[in-house]
Amino acid sequence: MGLGPLQLVPLARAREQARDIRMQRYRGVDPLGARGAKKKVVAAEVTGGPTFAEAMVAYIDANKAAWRNEKHIAQWSSTLSAYAAPHLGKKRLVDIETADVLAAVQPI
Repeated sequence: MGLGPLQLVPLARAREQARDIRMQRYRGVDPLGARGAKKKVVAAEVTGGPTFAEAMVAYIDANKAAWRNEKHIAQWSSTLSAYAAPHLGKKRLVDIETADVLAAVQPI
């Protein structure tokens, strides 16, 4: 795990960071995983993250190869479009709350 370039991170700071990372590992936290999660949160805050509709399309595209046939793909798409998209479609994923999900599934 890199701590930064030698020219920018003095030895004393690198030792301090290494000690903090060892403490994270001791507490059962994966420091690399925590770093990656933090980057994702920062990226979502900057960009606002994808909308539900964008994520829905991306999910279907990513998983359609594993589904049995075109009918199965169409079922996923039509079900999400009919029930979830009207309530959640324009909302950013980071803004969706439990009440929003309940509003989408209660009519079903």
